[in-house]
Amino acid sequence: MVDLFIVSNPFQVISAIEAKEFFKSKESILIVLLQKENSLNLQVEESIAFSSWNEILYMKPVKSKFRFLYYVKFIREFLKREHNFRYIFLKDIVGSPAGHFQKVLAVNLPHQKIFSLDDGVKTISDYGKVEIEKFSKVWKWKLFGLKTELEIYSLFTAFDLPKSDLEVVRHNFSFFKNYILKYKFETKTENLYFIGSPLIKAKFVNSETYKKMLLDVKRDFREKRQFYIPHRYCDEQSLEIAKECGFEILKFTKPIELEFLERREVPVNIISNISTATISLKLIFDIEKPILYKFQSRDINLEKLEIVKNLYTQFQKYGIELHT
Repeated sequence: MVDLFIVSNPFQVISAIEAKEFFKSKESILIVLLQKENSLNLQVEESIAFSSWNEILYMKPVKSKFRFLYYVKFIREFLKREHNFRYIFLKDIVGSPAGHFQKVLAVNLPHQKIFSLDDGVKTISDYGKVEIEKFSKVWKWKLFGLKTELEIYSLFTAFDLPKSDLEVVRHNFSFFKNYILKYKFETKTENLYFIGSPLIKAKFVNSETYKKMLLDVKRDFREKRQFYIPHRYCDEQSLEIAKECGFEILKFTKPIELEFLERREVPVNIISNISTATISLKLIFDIEKPILYKFQSRDINLEKLEIVKNLYTQFQKYGIELHT
């Protein structure tokens, strides 16, 4: 039987690869929802190449006024296939127009089970949310004879999430861990890698708070060569602050996890604020003591405080040191 994977960003591709190996997929179809940002699409493409797929379908970004009909046309064409799907893996459950599209596609296909893939911080922040479809979002699909109700799904994740009615299938990146064993990684780098997050752009903290934190990191690890690895959605202000603080900027063309795997290099000194790559790197490379520089509650935007606290809880579960 066939497994279907729908992705739109690099970490979802990593999750899809892990799921493909975890569930021992014999035949796999990958649908890629391309974005407007070419740099993001490049990272997705580089990530896809890390595994083999029986078929890859690309969906181009379309202007909002044409998007719905574009989705309907794709679904109708795809339904003509005579596949009986075993598992269908969605890029996320809560959210965007693309999220509605993939749910409608999934529930109209013959399948045994539907999963949501890991999506880093979004998985943790959205966990437990139930999206109530507005009538205005549903009736259009029904006009074309399409089902819209996604009643039951499961989550495939590396995160240690609280118990709920949702079935959670946990993994520990065993496929990527075995890749390290297979190629006998021996090179360990003592460089310091700070994993950036778009915290200023996303209004978690202000620029002064972010700069103070980076200066603290710079001071505490002044004996090491220090690299700042920008997030794929990093803004120019964060990059300028990192440069002002004396960090070397290291831009990757693929997710940080795959970058180190392809270099066959084990990073030892990993630091971040809220990046869930800290968890995935720890699990994949068995990093002993990654560090998270924790913001004081008073310095965090009140609207984002609960998300940050939930992330801190996750980090603690993995023995990641919270530096205050």
